[in-house]
Amino acid sequence: MSGMNGIRATQHLHDHHPDIKILIVSMYVDDEYVCQIFKAGASGYLLKRASSDDFLRAIREVEKGGSVLHPTVAAKLIKDYVRRTRARDNKNSGSILPARESEVLKRIAKGQTNKQIADALGLGKKNHQYSPYQHHAQT
Repeated sequence: MSGMNGIRATQHLHDHHPDIKILIVSMYVDDEYVCQIFKAGASGYLLKRASSDDFLRAIREVEKGGSVLHPTVAAKLIKDYVRRTRARDNKNSGSILPARESEVLKRIAKGQTNKQIADALGLGKKNHQYSPYQHHAQT
């Protein structure tokens, strides 16, 4: 796919093969790039420095229909999300994140999987996608 960047290539693959599972392997940790790649249709995002075990787990998770996000990228996105949300809330009403969202973010930052978070918070299976960014913890 000459002339296409990763976002365009992902969008093209997703548009023409909607059932395909796309796992991105990149060196970029840029928040905007990662968000755009998921909007384009990626199911997972790993950094090139991930271990071979992480790659195998990510491939299996994406193959099952799950989503994967490298922990380094997840932590960066969470920090940015919290910063922007707090700034917006403080500007608008002075309030902080709702307790439920705060608890989910704390658990993601600790490396818990979606299933562990859902189980701990009593969420049903169809609610595992509570967070806007799916997370796959390193084990």
